[in-house]
Amino acid sequence: MEIHAHTVPTGHIVTAMAITNASGVALQALAGLAHSALQEATRSDLHYLSQFSIN
Repeated sequence: MEIHAHTVPTGHIVTAMAITNASGVALQALAGLAHSALQEATRSDLHYLSQFSIN
């Protein structure tokens, strides 16, 4: 599975992951990864991530 989002509001990235993944367990794992990535992002990056990929 591969998800790519370029210059997309982070909330939309999480929504796209939710739509893309039918498995609730996979969805929870991806949501956790997205949350961790957002916590590590700088303040300006919290609004827009230039690239966000899960392989």
